Amino acid sequence: MKNNTTLRRLLLCSALLNVFFCCLAAKRAYFKYYTEPKMKAAIAERMPYYLNKQEYFRDLPNDSCEIIFLGDSETQNFKLEECFRNLLVKNRGINGDETAGVLHRLDEVTESKPSKVFLQIGINDLIRGKSPETVVNNTRQIIRIIERDSPATQVCLQNLLPCSWNVGDTQNPVNDLVVAVNYELMKVAAQEGIPYIDLYKEFISNEGLRPEYDCGDALHLSGRGYMKWKEMVEPYVNDDQVPTKALMANIN
Repeated sequence: MKNNTTLRRLLLCSALLNVFFCCLAAKRAYFKYYTEPKMKAAIAERMPYYLNKQEYFRDLPNDSCEIIFLGDSETQNFKLEECFRNLLVKNRGINGDETAGVLHRLDEVTESKPSKVFLQIGINDLIRGKSPETVVNNTRQIIRIIERDSPATQVCLQNLLPCSWNVGDTQNPVNDLVVAVNYELMKVAAQEGIPYIDLYKEFISNEGLRPEYDCGDALHLSGRGYMKWKEMVEPYVNDDQVPTKALMANIN
């Protein structure tokens, strides 16, 4: 009888171990699917969407004193017109975009000589294995090109939001890279003499993105999250609180 009990326990332990290793393999396979050849294929498949979105932005009419939010899906999902009730506040976010993508399409952004640009970009670079240095250097270049091509535009640099994902199929947390990037972005903002908006501090929790601001994928924001974002940037959007370079030029 004792031998039968021991055998059952061994079989149960073996079954549990099999389930554990199957789950582990499935997790690794999931990240492998999204980060290796099929990830590259997915990026290639997304190119028509990216190009169509870019062309759509080019076809939209320009307005004087536009206020542009520039970035990736986190920006694209921001219902700016409704939040700010201001038709001059415009969304130039593209799902899946990276710092290199923003560099590629900057001419459309600067063409209208916007009064302000709110920049937030880089999380997709990190998720796809690009280095923090790449994100920081490209971000600095974005800022300098905007200032070169539209000198009256005030750039407001927003740092990266928390993320609970890992880098590709590794066990390296993306959020460790986010912290490193944000530290360097703060220095970039100081060097360039532009406002630095620390979104990260209001959205971080022990688990990554705070649950009440998480839409469910540990990366993108819920409606409540976007209202918090709006609350943080609103003082910078309003001219009477943070004058644009153009307004300052007129004053001086």
